[in-house]
Amino acid sequence: MAFTFEKLDGENVVKDDDGRVLVRAKGGRVGIARFPDMDEKTKKYIAQVYADLTGFGFAREKAMDFLNYETNENEFCS
Repeated sequence: MAFTFEKLDGENVVKDDDGRVLVRAKGGRVGIARFPDMDEKTKKYIAQVYADLTGFGFAREKAMDFLNYETNENEFCS
């Protein structure tokens, strides 16, 4: 899977091959999206990007829980 990086309306955005927004970052806030058909490589990448952008190492595990639907949260953002 390839990713594209764009700047939209002042936000930094990561999209997948299908044009779906996976990561949004603006003003120190970061949000990630999950989709049922995401492969493990993509999930690990998005979780690492989230941890890197937030500066919280523990956030990687929490992000993976979210991406794997192991949490009932509907939103995941810092």
